[in-house]
Amino acid sequence: MSNSVIAPPVTSQSKSVTPAATRRIKFKQDSGTGYLFIAPWLLGFFLFSAIPIAISLWLAFTDYNSLGGWQYIGLENFQRMFFQDVRYGHALAATIKFVAFSVPLRLIFALGVAVLLNTKRRGISIYR
Repeated sequence: MSNSVIAPPVTSQSKSVTPAATRRIKFKQDSGTGYLFIAPWLLGFFLFSAIPIAISLWLAFTDYNSLGGWQYIGLENFQRMFFQDVRYGHALAATIKFVAFSVPLRLIFALGVAVLLNTKRRGISIYR
């Protein structure tokens, strides 16, 4: 007995693989590999970004009590925040001050350090 493999006879009715079909098969294989590589990122995105954003959006339109459940109230939370809450104005003013002063100062400092590190000075390798 021998362990030889005998190929089936080729008939005139057997299907031949076209180049387009070969490309489709290769594309599916490559796509599967690509999806496998981006799966950790997608998992992290949905767990830490998309789901919390959706829950926050849902909570924005509800009156939520952790002990008693929730009730849909529509835009009432936004109306109360914009027109009745004094803290909103203070928070908005603090945010504008932070953006107007802190961000440009940090950018100027970072640009200054970058320019300093780009010059030829003695001992610059220590800082780099």
